Amino acid sequence: RIIASLGVSLTSLDRLLRGGDEINFLEISRNISETPIVSGRWLDALTADLYNFVFATQFGLFDSPELAMRVTQIGIAVAGLVLIAAAVYELAGPRAAMISMWFLALEPTNMFFSSILHKEPLMMLAGGLVSYGGALAWNRGSMRSIILITFGCLVAVATRPYAGWFLIAAGAA
Repeated sequence: RIIASLGVSLTSLDRLLRGGDEINFLEISRNISETPIVSGRWLDALTADLYNFVFATQFGLFDSPELAMRVTQIGIAVAGLVLIAAAVYELAGPRAAMISMWFLALEPTNMFFSSILHKEPLMMLAGGLVSYGGALAWNRGSMRSIILITFGCLVAVATRPYAGWFLIAAGAA
């Protein structure tokens, strides 16, 4: 995924392919990072624009270059994919989990969108948390599943509220 991201960055079409939202999100995040951490802008980003909070944290703590931010997004997305594979493992066993993970790992659009400085990686993480929590609840009735589902729903609501509410309905079901 990192190599694919670098490959896109080396083309003259990288900004066109990734869209203008990246530039806007990075500008907003840099502005947030320049305000005091206790300001309302940080809290608003944490609760309503989580992706901007993540980017602002990277700017504020490390003055991260774009590549480092992409690697972070890739890590977040891959964590979500691993959680989905773990959910498949819980429900269908190791062979199905291995097949699903290879499919998710190599699917081209997933590879592209996991490195974009946008909302998608956090939504992949949210979906993975809710999926794995749901699988644990179904198979084991574990209380840990409620924590995973809740955290996934919070990530989703703070990233894309409409999708978060759908995940909350799914988690409740």
